[in-house]
Amino acid sequence: MEVSNSNQVVLPSMSLDETIEQIIGRFGCSQFMQAILVSVPAFFDAQQTFISIYADAVPKWHCNTFDTSCNPKSNICKLPRNSWSWDEPSHYSIISDWGLECASSFITSLPASSFYIGSLIGGFTLAILGDFCLGRKNLLYLSSLIMSVTALLSAFSTNIWMYSSLRFVSGLSRSSVITCTLILITERIGKRLRSQVGTTAFFSYALGLLSLPAVAYTNRGSSWRILFLYTSIPAIFYYIITYFFVYESPRWLFMQGRDKEAIAILKRIASIEDRILDSYLSNIHHRQEIPKVHPYKSMKDLFKRKWALKRILAAMVIGFGVGVVYFGMLLGMEKEKFIVCLLYNKWHMQHSLCHCRQSVRNSATSLARQAVALGSVFDPVSISIGRRNEFLSFGIFGLTILLCGFFVIVLPETRGKALCNTMDEQESKDSTMV
Repeated sequence: MEVSNSNQVVLPSMSLDETIEQIIGRFGCSQFMQAILVSVPAFFDAQQTFISIYADAVPKWHCNTFDTSCNPKSNICKLPRNSWSWDEPSHYSIISDWGLECASSFITSLPASSFYIGSLIGGFTLAILGDFCLGRKNLLYLSSLIMSVTALLSAFSTNIWMYSSLRFVSGLSRSSVITCTLILITERIGKRLRSQVGTTAFFSYALGLLSLPAVAYTNRGSSWRILFLYTSIPAIFYYIITYFFVYESPRWLFMQGRDKEAIAILKRIASIEDRILDSYLSNIHHRQEIPKVHPYKSMKDLFKRKWALKRILAAMVIGFGVGVVYFGMLLGMEKEKFIVCLLYNKWHMQHSLCHCRQSVRNSATSLARQAVALGSVFDPVSISIGRRNEFLSFGIFGLTILLCGFFVIVLPETRGKALCNTMDEQESKDSTMV
């Protein structure tokens, strides 16, 4: 770096990624506030993901008469309706509210199943919009807003079918929340603190999960509908207010050819002197022209490259193992929920987005997220086994994560390394290192 007679800093020629790294490399107050604002949607996402634990719960009941025909071990479906009563008011959960105590397990589990099926479908369809159309910010807020609005509408459901349909839409929309949150945070942070600041999303998610029992406790004895109102209305107001204060990823804007918008955002979040900043901004240029490509063609290109396919498959296998253990421990082990939340917050895993190139980062990261969702599909079976044999259930969890964890060896180390903008750039970088 040199200084000319006109007090202008003369910089060597640098690539786009190198220039952005110099501008945002120092973590400033603006970047911190942006990370906090963007991580809050993960808080509300956790609440909607696990709200079915309370809204869809089977309430406890007691006998109205003290005779041999009714006892705590009796099947209430074979008892006269006037011989037993719910411990809580009938509007406590959807089971007692709609008289589903004798319905099949398919019907009673339909809302939760619909939510996770929606998450699976949404993960494969919405992620591409974040890479090629809407961008990280717009997709994050659109997904979060739809999730919360459908949660609000769920409070006014009149039957199990309407409720399940709304839960499906909620799951469909929330599938991109965590993915967009992580990417939007990390793409605006320098590589030195990228992994540390990225954990704010996981911390926010853990707080949302821990807040749900407190909300349910406050709502004890009240209708399950109030629980949806408590968790959806604050979220809707938050999204509407903060949308105008959150910045789009400048890296994504450069990839879309929207240089003026990207430079304006870099000026707001940069933490270096104005004189040096102006020199860096005037030095910004693309190392190569990046043509517009069809999103599905780019995803096809991702799977055609052996090195990229190997990395994304490894991340998906690891994600599957995490999904089995994470959701299994939270949904099935009632007594250990608080401890498990703290452990996952303490020992977080490095997210797979570090191994994906920017041009398809949203789509590729979503594949790993969907593997996590797929792993959770098998948890009901493990939970059912755990009720009869707790040791066997824990054995399944431990063996699954142990086997899947070995695939970490396949992934390259990304600590302290700059991310490339295209797969061609990454492939060229890898070939020079061999």
